[in-house]
Amino acid sequence: MAFKKIKKLETTKFTGLHFTTLREIKIMKEIGFHPNIMGIYDIFFEGGSVNIVMDYMPLNLYELLRSDINLNAADITEIMF
Repeated sequence: MAFKKIKKLETTKFTGLHFTTLREIKIMKEIGFHPNIMGIYDIFFEGGSVNIVMDYMPLNLYELLRSDINLNAADITEIMF
């Protein structure tokens, strides 16, 4: 499990969550559990932040592609589909 902590916007004009945060939460909840997408287990508010409980991933796709890890055809197929 991993926690993603997102602070609320507190500028002179806006207060609340950024629209991209809301969009990310909505899309991940709509997709549900999929083997190639991190799942959301819980969302809670604490101390002026939104906390999302999700699957732990040791690295993201960008980091994987830029790393020295050699991917075989089966790995690439699994990532793409």
